Amino acid sequence: MTLLSTNESYQFNSYATPICDCEHCRESVYSGEGVTFEGDIYCGTSCLGEHLLVEGVAEGI
Repeated sequence: MTLLSTNESYQFNSYATPICDCEHCRESVYSGEGVTFEGDIYCGTSCLGEHLLVEGVAEGI
């Protein structure tokens, strides 16, 4: 798992362009935000955790 976040937040910057959508909730992920896990990008660790629980993978980690 790689944390992509820094202390900067681009969420309310009208000039920021999303780099992709979260694999779980489909919210926009901006440069400097998010978490990667096995090549997929999630908006945060809570979304990643929910995705792992839904997929039944959380028990194996």
